[in-house]
Amino acid sequence: MVEFINYKDEKLPISVDFYALGQLEKEGLDLEKDGMKAMERLFWFSLIAGHFHEDVELKIKEANSPIIFGFVFDQFEKCMTLFLASRMEKPKKKPEKKQV
Repeated sequence: MVEFINYKDEKLPISVDFYALGQLEKEGLDLEKDGMKAMERLFWFSLIAGHFHEDVELKIKEANSPIIFGFVFDQFEKCMTLFLASRMEKPKKKPEKKQV
């Protein structure tokens, strides 16, 4: 799922997906334990994934991503929520068989 974040008259594609979460894990970071540091890194990996999915060149430098993250935090948080909600959807119940 690709979402877009507005920053300086640009729409940046981001994808909070399994790639981004996997990269976070590879760095030994945990969202609950490492808080904002982990969220900043997740933002970076989500930018990479979003640009890849949209086949758009990522022009932002990794060193600048924490600064940009500060400006778009609220938008990024919404994207994270959408991703997590899509993963936590309850499976559909199977129709109950009628007893005869």
